[in-house]
Amino acid sequence: MFFGFKVYLDDRWKNVLGPFTDNTRIEISRYLLRFYAALWSSPKDVIVRAAEYLVSNHLNGNFQYSSVHMRQLEGGCSKVMGHVSKPTDFSDKELPMNREEWKTNLHKWHPLCDMDYEFINAVFTMHKRNGSFIFVAHDARSDVRTYVAHNAVVSSLIQNDELKAGYDSKYLDMFMCINSDFFVLNPRSTFSLQIMATRLILSLPSVPTIHNNDIFLQKVPEELESNGRNFLWITWDSMLEAILRRR
Repeated sequence: MFFGFKVYLDDRWKNVLGPFTDNTRIEISRYLLRFYAALWSSPKDVIVRAAEYLVSNHLNGNFQYSSVHMRQLEGGCSKVMGHVSKPTDFSDKELPMNREEWKTNLHKWHPLCDMDYEFINAVFTMHKRNGSFIFVAHDARSDVRTYVAHNAVVSSLIQNDELKAGYDSKYLDMFMCINSDFFVLNPRSTFSLQIMATRLILSLPSVPTIHNNDIFLQKVPEELESNGRNFLWITWDSMLEAILRRR
């Protein structure tokens, strides 16, 4: 799905598919959203019970917590993010763009890859969530010790042996982020994008949203045409439009 635009660049399919239009983008976006809606409408019972355990024992018994997805992309997140995005892609209404993190070498230390606790706390403060509980979904390369020191919740806190044996932690992480009150995502991660798309269906806020690029940040907009593609694939705006035009 994320690389489906390549079919439209293949001469063998041009006469079959026709031109790629705004309506095409919206229809494909609608298909993507329906897929995620079907996928997460009936999670395994053990995932739901594990989520109930975390919410009841560590998150004050409700879903009014914020969530963060930390993803290092096998250690190359900043290098990739620095290439496919630039600070002007992000809105100062969603992220604290005046912080020092944006003034460093973003190809080595990108704030949306490092997800430093102080930076994320500044995001929460912007959105009046700085007093909420925090759930952190993370990969093996991400250092969550500072978050845990500030009482953030991670899936490994589950102590129930029966629950621990019955689920894959990444699906629990995804379920917890989908149902949180507020979500900070890694724009280059397909894991984050699945969460963001499902949350969009539920009208739950996620940041950042990028309006001038694909949902998978293939290239910065100026480079799209030079790479043989003069159109954007699925975008945040096309998914929103698909929902607003719901049939």
